[in-house]
Order: sequence, then C-alpha cells, then structure tokens
Amino acid sequence: MIERALTDAARWRAAGHSFAIRVPVTWRQLRTSYFAQSFTHALESHGLPGSAVILDVLDEIPEAELLSDSTASAALMASGSSLCLTHVGTSAASLNALRKLPIAGVTIPRPMAADSRNSDTDSSRGITQSVVGLAHALGARALADGLPTVDDLSVFAALGCDALQGDAIAGSMPADEVLAWLAKHQEAAKVVEFQRD
Repeated sequence: MIERALTDAARWRAAGHSFAIRVPVTWRQLRTSYFAQSFTHALESHGLPGSAVILDVLDEIPEAELLSDSTASAALMASGSSLCLTHVGTSAASLNALRKLPIAGVTIPRPMAADSRNSDTDSSRGITQSVVGLAHALGARALADGLPTVDDLSVFAALGCDALQGDAIAGSMPADEVLAWLAKHQEAAKVVEFQRD
C-alpha cells in the first residue's frame, strides 16, 4: 500500500500538487526497523520529501511500548514524515502519546465526530472542541473526517478543526481520477489532503 501511495504522490507532485497524503499504519508497523528502512528507501526512490506523507496511526499505542525507546520511530521522524493519531482521548496511552511522540495531527474519533454532528446539546460539541484545543496547544493540527454534508463542514470549521475530510468534499476515488478532480476544483486543490485507504 505504501509503495502505491508514494507512486501516486510522486505523480501528483510532478503535476504541481504538493499536498501531503495520509497513509494508515499500525503502531506495531512503526516500531519495526524494517518498516522504517523500507519507508525511508521508498521516499528516496520516489524523490519525495518526508513531509509528503502523514502516517496515520490507526490503533491504540500500548502504554508499555510508549514508554520504551523506539529507534525505528525516531528514524521515521528523522525522515521528515509526521504522525497523526486517530484514537486521542480514548485511553490514557493515547493521551500520553501526545506528550511523548512528535505528533503533527490529531483525528477527531468518528464516534465523537458523529455525536458532535447529530447532537442538539453543547456537551458533545464541547468535548470535540476540547480535543481540538488540546491538539492546538501541542502544536498539532486537528482533523475531522467522515463528514457527509456541507453543514458538517461548517460545524467542524466552527469548532476549530484545521482540516476536514469526507463525502461533503469528495468521495473515494481511484488515484487516476485525482488530477482531473483537482483541475475541476481549483480552490479545493489549494487546501486538500488525501488519505490512502
């Protein structure tokens, strides 16, 4: 998956689009020296800077592993790539990860995002706004994904999210269609981030 994602990113950059792509990974992948070496080599072979890729950590980070040294994770960070956590606020380990890892982004968990979209009370939106504030206090960006309507975009923009993702902007599409979509949506092309499934 990473090889395919980097191939697409290099093609899009050659066409003049320098946005970062988000690639889902597990914490266990990140901690292996093999992953760090193969990822760094793939960046080099595609002529991409590390900043072209945001590694989306999809799972919980075990507390014991968070506290131990990870040379592999350090090597990934040295490449210039950044990490984005998706389970912030769901455990003590994920909150500790914000302190101990060089996190550049925090994804609002989908259940929390759904509560904020569908709730008539201020409490759900207040919790989401707190996660956004926590991300900003740590110098990270806050992302809300899975947003199906234009109204949802307005809600999460008002809550302070830095990046929005979902069908309200564009549905899933083959990589071959991305350049045509960007050409048709010039304004969106200035702020877009792509996530690889």
